[in-house]
Amino acid sequence: MPESYRTTFDGWVDQLAAFLGTPLGVSLLAAAMLVYTLAWCRLFAKAGFKGHIGVYMLVPGLNVVLFLALAFFPWPVRREARDLRRMQKAVHRADKRHQKRSGQAA
Repeated sequence: MPESYRTTFDGWVDQLAAFLGTPLGVSLLAAAMLVYTLAWCRLFAKAGFKGHIGVYMLVPGLNVVLFLALAFFPWPVRREARDLRRMQKAVHRADKRHQKRSGQAA
């Protein structure tokens, strides 16, 4: 990498570090972290997990594990929906049998 790029990048990093040291920078960083955490809490809750698991997304390393778990583990919401569909089919079959029997008895 040419030296001019390195000094430009270092200067940009120094400016960002200086900005994050100001009260405005700290406030913006805190607001961004709050939005990030609340979004993950909401996502975990919608998937059927406990919503507070989203707070763990702030922990480096653990956030990668939780992201992969969310992507590849079965979601409780889907399991509940599958069980409800099975129950609905069973009730529908029972209702048909009941209608058929009541129609034959008459």
